Amino acid sequence: LILEGDESLEEKLDALLDLLVAEGPFERAFIYELNEDLSGAQVLARQGLSGDDIGGEIQFQKAGTVFTKAQAKVQSFPNNRVDPSPLGSKTFAITPIHVDGQRSVTVYVDAGTDVPLSLDSRRLFRKVADSLDKAFRSRA
Repeated sequence: LILEGDESLEEKLDALLDLLVAEGPFERAFIYELNEDLSGAQVLARQGLSGDDIGGEIQFQKAGTVFTKAQAKVQSFPNNRVDPSPLGSKTFAITPIHVDGQRSVTVYVDAGTDVPLSLDSRRLFRKVADSLDKAFRSRA
């Protein structure tokens, strides 16, 4: 499984994104860790994106966006006009993953700019997120 082996956390997260994008219904995905002041985030892994799409850091346009509040559960946004993603998409899903007792990262997926996420793809994302969160919690 993805979580087994001696790879670093970043390598494991990269493998997860590869699974979601290369073998799943998503076109783009990235994993980020929020800065302490919640003004931005560090991108830990990305798939389906170039450095031009999103660099190593994200700066949020305003405080209190859905990207800084994704602390408790899977959230999908079929048409989020208020807080489009850092990639400009209004249709996306995000979820926090607790990778150890002190650290939480957020997983982001979309099907492309303004391409809606199907119900099946949202179910898959929720299932993968729940499994990963449980697996990381059991390892902590």
